[in-house]
Amino acid sequence: MNSKEKINSKIKWLRILLVLAFLVIGAKLYHIQIVKHDFWLAKANKQHFIKKKILRRRGTIFDRNGNQLAFTASVKKMTCDPTKVKDPHATISVLSRFTRLEIKPLLKKLIEAKKKKRRYLLLKRDVSSQEYMKIRSKMRMERKSLPSPNDFGVLANCIYFEDSYKRYYPYNMIASNVLGFVGRDGKGLEGVELFYEDILKSEDGILSFERGLNGLIVPNSEKKIRDASGGTSIYLTLDVVIQYIVEKKLLEAFELNRPKSAVVVVMNPKNGEVLAMASQPNYNPNYYPFYSAEDFKNRVISDQVEPGSTMKVFTVAAALESNAVTTFDEFSCAGYIELYDIFRIHCDGRKSHGDQDCSHILKKSCNVGAIQIAQRLGTRRLYDYMKVFGFGEQTGIQLPGEVKGLNRPPKTWSGLSLAAKSIGQEVAVNSLQVARAFSSIVNGGLLYRPQIVSKTQTVDGTLSDIAVQPIRRVIKKENAKTIVEMLKTVIEKDGSGKRAYIPGYKVAGKTGTAQSLSEMHKEKDPFEEETAPHVASFVGAVPADDPSVVIYIMLNEPKGEKYYGGQVAAPMFSSLGKEILAYLKVAPDPSLATEVEKTVVDFSPDKIRQESGPSAGPDWSQSSQSTEHVPVDEEDKMPDWLRLDDDIVVEADAVAVAVPEEVKKTPENKKGFFNDEDSLIWD
Repeated sequence: MNSKEKINSKIKWLRILLVLAFLVIGAKLYHIQIVKHDFWLAKANKQHFIKKKILRRRGTIFDRNGNQLAFTASVKKMTCDPTKVKDPHATISVLSRFTRLEIKPLLKKLIEAKKKKRRYLLLKRDVSSQEYMKIRSKMRMERKSLPSPNDFGVLANCIYFEDSYKRYYPYNMIASNVLGFVGRDGKGLEGVELFYEDILKSEDGILSFERGLNGLIVPNSEKKIRDASGGTSIYLTLDVVIQYIVEKKLLEAFELNRPKSAVVVVMNPKNGEVLAMASQPNYNPNYYPFYSAEDFKNRVISDQVEPGSTMKVFTVAAALESNAVTTFDEFSCAGYIELYDIFRIHCDGRKSHGDQDCSHILKKSCNVGAIQIAQRLGTRRLYDYMKVFGFGEQTGIQLPGEVKGLNRPPKTWSGLSLAAKSIGQEVAVNSLQVARAFSSIVNGGLLYRPQIVSKTQTVDGTLSDIAVQPIRRVIKKENAKTIVEMLKTVIEKDGSGKRAYIPGYKVAGKTGTAQSLSEMHKEKDPFEEETAPHVASFVGAVPADDPSVVIYIMLNEPKGEKYYGGQVAAPMFSSLGKEILAYLKVAPDPSLATEVEKTVVDFSPDKIRQESGPSAGPDWSQSSQSTEHVPVDEEDKMPDWLRLDDDIVVEADAVAVAVPEEVKKTPENKKGFFNDEDSLIWD
C-alpha cells in the first residue's frame, strides 16, 4: 500500500469515527433535550428560580364573647447545616441549655446527617420567642469571636431559624372535648377543629423570584403563583366562664362519685345555643399525644344511655297533647304494676303513692302512674311522639361523632316495651337529645337544632351569622305551660328533685335513674350490697317561667351508696345554677326575693386561663390582646441555596415537650401582596 492509499484509509476511518462521535453526541443530546427534558428543566428552574411562601394562619376559634379558645401563634423552626457542625455533641449540648431537646435521639440523627453530608436538618419545630432570643444572643457573641465571618462556631453560621406557626389552646383542658385538636400536619383531628376543617384551614400563597448568576434575586422578578387563602375564624356559642364553672363542678362530682363517665350540657332553650358542654374524662389538646382515644370523646353526643325517669316528662307531654289524659285524671298506684300476671314493675322503694294526677306522678317519679298513662296513650302514639321530640335521630349539631340513639319501631316491641319505654327503659339517648327535648317543653313547645357555632369571620373581617330557626312545634304552648307547672313541683320539699332547689328562683326539673328491667323486678336482699349499674341524671330549667338556661347532668354508673339522680345530679344542678345565674345576672323571682343567697362569681377570662393550668403557649401569647411577632434576623436564616434540591431535606423533629403534672397523671409585608394574617417564609 503506497502512502496515498494509507492517507485515504486514515481519512476514511477518521470520517467513520467522526460520524460515530456525531451519532453518540446526537443521541446524548436527544436523551437530554427530549427524553429527560422535564427532569433537566426542573433542575435548572431550581437553580434559576426560588419560591417564597406567603404563610396564612389557620382560623382562630373564639367563644361567644371573643375570647380565644384556639389560635395559631408564630414560632420558629430551628434547623442546621450538618456539614458545618464541627462538634455535634457540643452544639446539641449548648442548644439544650436554651430549649428542651431529646439529646440522645437528636444527637444520633445529627451525626448520621453529617456523615451522609446532608445540608439540612430540622432540629425543633416550635422554638418560642424567648428561647430564640437567648440562642440569638449566644450566636452573636460567637460571631464576634470568630477569626473570619465565614468561620463556623458551635452555633454561629451553622444553626438557622425559620418563621413558622403552631396551634395553641390557652385554656388547656377547658372545652377540650368540644374543640378537638390539630395534628402535626396542621389538619383538625377531633371536635370543632375536625368538623370545620374546610373553613378553618388555610392555604399558603406562593411567590416566585428569579436568581442571577451571582445567586442574588433579580430585581422586579417576583411572580405570584398562588394567593394565600382560607383561615376563616369561627365564634362558638360557648361562654368560657360558664364552661369553666361547669368543668370545675363536673370534675368535683367525677372525683367524688367515681362514675365511668359524666357529662353536663347547658343550653339556651330559646334558640338552641349551647353555652357549655363538658365531659369527663377529658384531656389537654396541647399535649394530645399523651392521651388515649377514649379521652377525646365528646360524651355529650357520643355516648348513649337509657334516660330513666326523665323520659316520664315526654310521656306525660305526649298524653296531654294527644288528649289521651287530662290534668284532672287520677291514677292509682299500689307500689307496683303487674303485667301479664307474671311481671311486676315497682316504684322506687316499692312505695305506694295512692291516687294521684299527672302532676304528682312527675313529682314523685311514679313508675306505675307513668305506665298507666302510656297504656292510655298507646304504642303507636308513644313511638310517634318520641320521634317528634327528636329521640332516635341525630340532633344535627355541628360536631363529629354524634350517635342517634335507639328508638325502635313498634313492630319490634315486646309486650313489656310500652311500659318500659314510658319510664325511660328500652330506649337509648345521648345527653344533648334530652337537653334539646326538655328545652322544647320549657320554651313553649318549639324544637330547635342545637347550635355550637354562632358566626364566622373571614380574614378581611367579614362577619356571617349562622341563622337559627326552630325545626318544628312538638306540643301546643298551653300544654307546654301546663307541664312546666307540673315540673315545678318536682323541686318542692317532698319532690324527688328537692335537692335541685335554688334559693330565690323557681326551677322546673326532673330526676332520672336508669336501671335494667331485670333489676327492677328482682327480690332484694336487705343485706346485699347494691351492685346494679345505674345512670343518674337531672334535667332542669331556671327560671322556670322564663328560662335562661336548661342544664342536663348525667353520671354514668356512680360508685358508692348514693347513685340516684336526686342524690348526686340534683345537688350539682343547684350548685351550678347558682353560679351561672349570678354570672348571667338573672334577677331572682320577686316572690322569692327573701330567700336569695348571695353568690359571687369572680371569674374573668384571664383568671380562668391562669387557673386552667400551666400555659403551653409561647411566652408572647399569654395575653389574648397581643400576639407579638419576633422576626428572625437575616443572618440567622439558612441560605436558600442550601435547599435547592428536595432530596437533601431531612427532618429529625426530636423534641421533648414540657408536660404539666396533671397531664403526666392522666419579614414585613409588601403592600398589595399580603394582609395582616400573612407572613413570609422561604421555601
